[in-house]
Formats: sequence, structure tokens, C-alpha cells
Amino acid sequence: MNFTSEFCRRDAVDRHPLRAFPTPAVPEGLSEDECLRAYLVANSRNELINFTYNGAPAFIEPLADYPERETRLRNGNHDRLITAVTVGEVGGNSSEPQSVKVWFPYGFVRVLGFATGTEVGIPWVEFRDESGALTSRIHEPHGATSFEDGHRVIHEGTHRGTGELLTRYLSSEHPGKLLDVAMIHAMHGWRFAGLTLEDMFLYVVRGLDSLCEYFGLNKQDLHKRLKPENRDLVRGILQKAAQEIGSLAKPPRTPEDEQENGALRKIAERANSTPWGATRDFGLSVVDLLRRFGLNDATVLDAHYRMKTGGARTWSSDLSRFRGAPIHEGCFDIDGGWFDIDRVINVTRHLHDVLVRVILKVLQYEGRYQPTVTPANAPSSVDWVKADTPARRLGFD
Repeated sequence: MNFTSEFCRRDAVDRHPLRAFPTPAVPEGLSEDECLRAYLVANSRNELINFTYNGAPAFIEPLADYPERETRLRNGNHDRLITAVTVGEVGGNSSEPQSVKVWFPYGFVRVLGFATGTEVGIPWVEFRDESGALTSRIHEPHGATSFEDGHRVIHEGTHRGTGELLTRYLSSEHPGKLLDVAMIHAMHGWRFAGLTLEDMFLYVVRGLDSLCEYFGLNKQDLHKRLKPENRDLVRGILQKAAQEIGSLAKPPRTPEDEQENGALRKIAERANSTPWGATRDFGLSVVDLLRRFGLNDATVLDAHYRMKTGGARTWSSDLSRFRGAPIHEGCFDIDGGWFDIDRVINVTRHLHDVLVRVILKVLQYEGRYQPTVTPANAPSSVDWVKADTPARRLGFD
């Protein structure tokens, strides 16, 4: 349901028993010109998305009236419509309903939603034998609310990558739930219909938070980021500060003195331990996530911030401030001056692109995709951001 794509001509599985339009054979004894025309006619409905499931060929094929159905969805005439059929082999798995709930790859609809920017679902699952005859059907709708266009990560007509993305997902070593959650947030993270900027930003943040949590990057031991010589110096400074703060406590004479002494002891304890221990910083987590997957955005933007602010601010510190505003204050205070509207849009757009690229990296996708930060259709590799990429290409002036 609600899956829209630019289906492209494929030659694989053209004789599959579950093809809606099996490719007819070209008659023998034709002239060269007649053979060419016959071949084009025979393959005129051979438009599929091919992928691999359970080590066997699988495919998505549009329904006979797909163009009309897509038009009705985009015109708002229907909230949801079946647009295509997905076919794969069961292999040794049981078709009993309770067993199907365990092994069936329901997550593949999340991949299609992530790729197209629209939530995709399935109304039922059919099981058929090798000749195509129906043996059983399970009516259990999964996914797909109302049709809404979002950011299309893969333009199939240009990128030809939907099949590879499905294959990578279905064979991924990472848990389906992790990828499903991240892809759902990415799907909602750049969609203006019915969402505020705060909504979109928080979707992106949740997607990145889930990935940082999974890969153990949600906490930072700040002292481990220091050079050994500075580590020792900082440790000594903190210990001295703690001692001096503790020395301010005097023998109590009143209840107020006792309260103050307790506060001083707590401050001294924090001066010694808190800066030295683990912290949770969204900006630093994102930087660590980028570096884990060899993405160069932090390198580009650190240099940009050094040039613009002279080191007074960093990209990671700004990210943490951006995250804090909608979570703790409920909104971006546009009137306050710091969060101007263009800046919020550009930061959200860039972070969405970061989320998309990290998901593609997790899946080891090697095809092309459409960057969120590039308005025109621009097929790009996941590693398109280089160390010398201008910051303006990421939306930073």
C-alpha cells in the first residue's frame, strides 16, 4: 500500500509464475527489424524492482493500473491504495500464522518508506505454490497510514538503488528494530505537511539518538579526549579547586551554616568528579557517530566554525544547544535572535542528511541517493562529503 516508484525495465524473473505480466517469448523466424520491435513489445511491462531474499530472487511489480493509482494518491483522492505486489520465496519457513509472525520480514516496508519518504504498508500476505495457486492468506494489515509525500531518498529512475537497499536490509547483521526506528524517524524528519520545524527536528534527533545509543556513543568520557599531559594538569586543577571550595566550610553555628556547608561539600565533590566523569552531549555523540562511519561533516564544520568564530563556538556545542531548545523550552525562540528561521531549517536539513547517510552506512549500501541538502535531483554516493567540501554545500554560510 502507498508504494510509489519509478519502476525500471529489468530482465530477471521474467518467467516467474507470480509475475503480473510474464514476459512473452519473441517468435522465431522474424527479420532483424521485426525481432527488435517484438522484443520491445514483449518487455514493455517488464518493469520491476529486483532484490534478494533468502538467497533467492525476489521482486516488486506494479499493478496493472499503477499510473492511475499513483495519480489518485497524489491528488488526494485516496488516503491509501494498493499499488504493487512483492514476491519472494518462503524457503523452509512455515506458512502457519503464528510462525509467520516470527520469520516474516515485515521491516521491508520500513525500508520502502525510508526510500520513498512515504509510509508503506501491506494489507495481507498470500502463500502460493510453485504453479502460482493460492494455498493460504493472512489478513493482518501492517504499516501505512495516510499517503503523504516526504523526502525521497532514492529516485529509482535515476539511482536504481531500491533493490540493493532491500537486499542489504534483509541480510543486515544489525537488529531490525534498530534500523526500523531510525528509518521511521528519517521518513518523518523532512516532511513539511502537518509538521512544525520543532517536530521535524525532534524526529531527526530521535533517529540519531537511537543510533548513538545502539553503537555505544551516547556517553563521553571527557578526560579520555585529552592528551596525557593535559589530562594530568586538568586532574590536578580540579583536585585543587575541590580542596579550596571545601576549605570554605566553617564549624556550623546555625542551621543556615549547616546548609551552606552541605552545599559547599557537594560543589567540591562535583568540581572533582563531574567534569572528569562521563557526560551526555548530543553534539559530541553526533561527531563520534560520523567518525565511526568515516563521514567527514565534522571535519568540514569544525574548520568552518574556527574560521567564523575563532574557536568561541563549535559545531558540536551548537548542536547540543539546538537539541535543548525544543526539548526543554518547547520551541525554537525565533524572535530571540539566535534561532533565526533560515538557520533552523538549514541545521535540520543537514542533520536529516546525516541521519540518512548513517543509515545507509549501517546497511553498507553502495549505490546512489538524493542528499537532503541538495534541492535538485543530484545522484550522490554516501561518501560525497569530503574533508575539503565547502561548508556552504552543507547549508552553512
